Amino acid sequence: MPDMRKESVQRPAQVSLGDVQLDIDRPDAGVQKTYRGERTDNLVGANALPAGAYYIQVKHIDPLGGQILVNGEPLGNTGASWHAEDRIDRTNNSQDFCEAVEIQADGTAYYLRVSYPSNDPFDPSTLES
Repeated sequence: MPDMRKESVQRPAQVSLGDVQLDIDRPDAGVQKTYRGERTDNLVGANALPAGAYYIQVKHIDPLGGQILVNGEPLGNTGASWHAEDRIDRTNNSQDFCEAVEIQADGTAYYLRVSYPSNDPFDPSTLES
């Protein structure tokens, strides 16, 4: 015979915090720093994209082919794309940003899109030719 039970009316929870006061500061306004553009040069060594980005995309756009390496790994043929983005670490209640990225193009055309937090010391506008 099936077990049948009747639901009871839900009672509101009562929580007493005593004399606890929470001070919450509103976040400062900021605008993320972004670069979007076509490039053919290398971003290695001192010119590499530093860690700490929200988003990084590298897309092979050269119709003549050619090789592009992202962190030492080949990107592929025309139309191939690589990207990385930040993640929320819910276990530790933190935000994990993108790792550092080195791009080796040696004259092969690629599209680059990067976004950094407003308070990051790296300024993507320095990538503009």
